Amino acid sequence: MWVSSANGSARVRVEGSTDILVGIKVELDSPSIKTPKQGKIDFFVDCSALASPSFELEQTLHCGGKHCWLLNIDVVILECSAGSLYDIISLAVKAALSRTHIPLVEYDWESEEIHVVNDMSQSLQHWFDWLSCPLLVTVCKLGRSTGSSGHLVDATLEEESCSNAQLVFGVDPKGQVSGCRKYGSHSLSFSSVTAMLQVGCEVAEQLHGSLKYQLSLIPEKI
Repeated sequence: MWVSSANGSARVRVEGSTDILVGIKVELDSPSIKTPKQGKIDFFVDCSALASPSFELEQTLHCGGKHCWLLNIDVVILECSAGSLYDIISLAVKAALSRTHIPLVEYDWESEEIHVVNDMSQSLQHWFDWLSCPLLVTVCKLGRSTGSSGHLVDATLEEESCSNAQLVFGVDPKGQVSGCRKYGSHSLSFSSVTAMLQVGCEVAEQLHGSLKYQLSLIPEKI
């Protein structure tokens, strides 16, 4: 584990030019009034321009709706001299989630107190289906070509600066697109967006498979 004080962590390095460290800390919190049966996830990135909104966990600790799990996900960009930063961060976050364990606790209904059970823990998967989380894929549009030859993934900073526009897709393991964001001042035709989406989904499928395989080689935390 990269961060011994965290409940889960991961580090992703790309060709010695980009270095991302993610640490996840688990704590108990009060659920939102609007979503009393859901937990919370908060993202913190050392670069404010990349700050992300909060997401909700699908389940919560069953304590009369008074407590829920809060995952604080801290993303530290140690070095960044390559492109596709969003893609690399999403890989690091999902890898950290795969190694996150939540303390095993008991709830005393009389005193309404929560007690940790002998420092035991359980996999995050018990509470949150991190396997279905999307990965981000950045597709750059080069020149006027509408074919696959005019699209580039895993671009360098120089290549990104030369591109007409970039689309960042969020794609889950089933190939479902959960979001898309455009960067760059040039407009994109419908045919270009469709072609870029196809490229993004194909690359995402490969990334999900590769990440799953690499994680399977790492021993589980005891």
